[in-house]
Amino acid sequence: MTTPSALIADIGGTNARFAVTFGDSLEAQQIRNLAVDDYASIEIAIRDYLQQVELDMPASVCIAIACPTHNDRIKMTNNGWVFYKSELKQSLGITNLSVINDYAAMALAAPNLGAVERIQIGSGEPLTGFPVAVLGPGTGLGVSGLVHYLGHPAPVVTEGGHVDFAPTNEQEIEILRFLLRRHEHVSAERLLSGMGLENIYQALAEIRAEQVDALKPAQISALAFE
Repeated sequence: MTTPSALIADIGGTNARFAVTFGDSLEAQQIRNLAVDDYASIEIAIRDYLQQVELDMPASVCIAIACPTHNDRIKMTNNGWVFYKSELKQSLGITNLSVINDYAAMALAAPNLGAVERIQIGSGEPLTGFPVAVLGPGTGLGVSGLVHYLGHPAPVVTEGGHVDFAPTNEQEIEILRFLLRRHEHVSAERLLSGMGLENIYQALAEIRAEQVDALKPAQISALAFE
């Protein structure tokens, strides 16, 4: 089988996306999306991906993952995967292993977005060379930033999705009250995420005294477009 130069992965609470690069090219190839719940560990998922695309283990692996990454022990926030970087490197038999926060990776990628990949929201003129905020809802709420330090872009890693939810009107106050009856801490992630769609849907139903079926986030999103 062919050996790629590197394996790259984007690991979230629900999906694990894998790809490889060849030679000096940074183009991601053989992209696959695997369900995290289908695998007991990240190592099993990596090996299954390589088997699917019929490639050998590369010498280098870079993993962007949805949790803090500064310690050797990696414990994901929104799924059950736990691993040690040192043990994973040894078990895979690789030379180089990099594990970074997923939204640090997003921040580093932001300056490389082309014009067709950006949409301006609101008025004003875009500025270059200034700090950038990166936010994205998924299984949880990812938050990071990008600043320039000594002429180089530097990601600012945060757990901003766990800040307190701060309502700004009467309806949002009612939603907060609904969630406080169910959770000790109501963070922004409780609303801006997949589970947030369920929380808002259930809260609005109770506030309006309406009987609704229990729906998954994808079903709620589909109904919004009908």
